[in-house]
Amino acid sequence: MSSISIDRQTKSEFDELKPEDMTHDEFVQELLAAYRRDNGEIVDVDSIVDDIEKKVAANVELAAYRGVQDALGKDVKR
Repeated sequence: MSSISIDRQTKSEFDELKPEDMTHDEFVQELLAAYRRDNGEIVDVDSIVDDIEKKVAANVELAAYRGVQDALGKDVKR
């Protein structure tokens, strides 16, 4: 077993983020895989969420409209 040196604040943050059902090694492997997958670039999660919201919101709104129209017995073009 090897060890790495990190300060207490980093260790505390790591422990808070680590899922309870994962070992430290498993969590580090997941972090490294994510880092490799993104070529070391920081992922803008907020931007990704915004894009998803925009794509999904239109579909949800249309489905809700169709559901209401169907419930009211009105003919809905699909």
